[in-house]
Amino acid sequence: MWFVFDYYSGYLFWTLFQALAPMIWFYPLNELEISGFEAFAACLFSPTLAGLPFTRHILTGRWTVAFLRLVIILM
Repeated sequence: MWFVFDYYSGYLFWTLFQALAPMIWFYPLNELEISGFEAFAACLFSPTLAGLPFTRHILTGRWTVAFLRLVIILM
């Protein structure tokens, strides 16, 4: 029965991975004044940057978390 889970999780991963670039590209990038390649690179490398110890320490700080929550609420 494990192969059903393996096939399903593989299907979900590759579907979402292949849909990421068009989702970013067709977003109204003209309003943001950045190219799709810049947005794709930012989305692709953000988990890697967030995994670095220095960046993780900054992002998990008490004031940083409060600031990010406030920004999300105000959006």
